Amino acid sequence: MDGPGSAQLNVKQLGTGTAMHGTEMMLNSIATNSNTKFVFIRAFSINKAVIAPLDTDIVNILNWIYANKDTYNIGAVTMSYGRPVTSTTCPNSTTLTNAVNQLKSANIPVIAAAGNNYDYSHIDFPSCNTGVISVGSSVNGIHQLYSNYSSSISFDALGQIGSTNGTSTATQVFGAGWVAIHQAKPSLSYSQIYSLIQQTASISTNQYIKSVPTLNIAAALK
Repeated sequence: MDGPGSAQLNVKQLGTGTAMHGTEMMLNSIATNSNTKFVFIRAFSINKAVIAPLDTDIVNILNWIYANKDTYNIGAVTMSYGRPVTSTTCPNSTTLTNAVNQLKSANIPVIAAAGNNYDYSHIDFPSCNTGVISVGSSVNGIHQLYSNYSSSISFDALGQIGSTNGTSTATQVFGAGWVAIHQAKPSLSYSQIYSLIQQTASISTNQYIKSVPTLNIAAALK
């Protein structure tokens, strides 16, 4: 269901595990770009524990977003969520790729967290899926040691705001930054904004990971 209150949690649910994660991520988005509004989509079931969505749930959510993109004036989709990948290749989903590409055709990026598993060979699913913009975490130009990496990672972004840190935070910063660029330069297409971010990116690195293009909002907005 959708509409006012449909994604609301009761007091008991809010005290369960990581149920406040979404609120924290919203605050990170606001800290990056206060000129945004939000559509909350509750993908996780919450009873006695927080239960992650099925892959089919993610596809259904993206298809719902596409169907309602004009109603809610959607500028970007951020998913501060991921499932570790241990196989050699990403468990790529054709239905997910199709849903992502449909949103890209409407100039709406789908952005997801690379993961916080100290893994330098794999990034989480769905961030590794074709078409999804995968985001790792950097602070002061340093790719954070906990932040997953693979050769297919798209970008790094600031991964620490206040007491929150991680690729979830970086994902929100990237999404809010994308929206800020779109707001400032509304004539740019998806591919043009993506290229602008690439061209104006700074570079994050650490002793293991080299040369990750990192969102530089100020440079992209010039």
